[in-house]
Formats: sequence, C-alpha cells, structure tokens
Amino acid sequence: QMSRWARDRFGASGLSLVDHSGLSDRSRITADDMVRILIKARESTELYALLKDIKMRNAKGNLARSAPTGFRAKTGTLNFVAGLGGYVTTASGRELAFAIFSADRTRRALIPVAQRERPKGASSWNRRAKILQYKMLNRWCHKYRS
Repeated sequence: QMSRWARDRFGASGLSLVDHSGLSDRSRITADDMVRILIKARESTELYALLKDIKMRNAKGNLARSAPTGFRAKTGTLNFVAGLGGYVTTASGRELAFAIFSADRTRRALIPVAQRERPKGASSWNRRAKILQYKMLNRWCHKYRS
C-alpha cells in the first residue's frame, strides 16, 4: 500500500517499501525517486520539520570552517549501509534536494548472526561513508553556487 501511495503521489516508480518504518533491508528506493519525493514534498512544512540542521564537515570529518552552508537532512544507517537525503542551500541561496545512498552489500550479507548488532568494521565503514557524503555535498554546493 505504501509503495503504491508513493508511486501515485510522487511518481516514484523505482520504489518498494516492505514496512512503514523504512528500516527493513528489503525496502528499495532509487536516489532519483528520493529526490523526486523531496522536491514534491518540499511544499509541505511537515516534512521539513522532520529534518535536522547538519553542519558541513571537511574531508577529515571535522566541522568545516569555510563551508558555504549547512543543510537540512535525514540520515539512515544500517550496518554497511548509509543514506542521507534532504536539502542543501548554496552560498547564493539556491536550495538543492539531494539523496545519497551507499552500501557494501557483500559485506553486509556476510555478517555472522552473532555479530549483527556490532559487526567488525561497520563503524569505520560508516565514518568513511559520511566523509564521502560531505565531499559530495561540498562539491555540489561549489558546482551549483549560482
């Protein structure tokens, strides 16, 4: 039902929601569909209120002193999976919707049952994924600054 609703309301065709929480590793959405939903949902203040302000970070993960902007977004994290979607405002005031998904599906599939809560390497993988997200956002802010 939820997948059909999102397709009908937002035109999100590459979407499969297994439950309403979004926490199932069987749910699927493309970054393209997530951005499409964010653009259409921006008209609603309810969604924007669910997002949190996040300060831009540099390539080492530290707060960026010369960052052109911050952003409002929602994170999503599972072991060896990282997602970030929301809005970034460039230095010129232009607002961009974005969605970044990264995963090591092979590594996730190989997690032993006994380690599912805290698998080895998941924290460092997540840290690297977040740094990549910040690098991409910084690049987009510079590229689309006007």
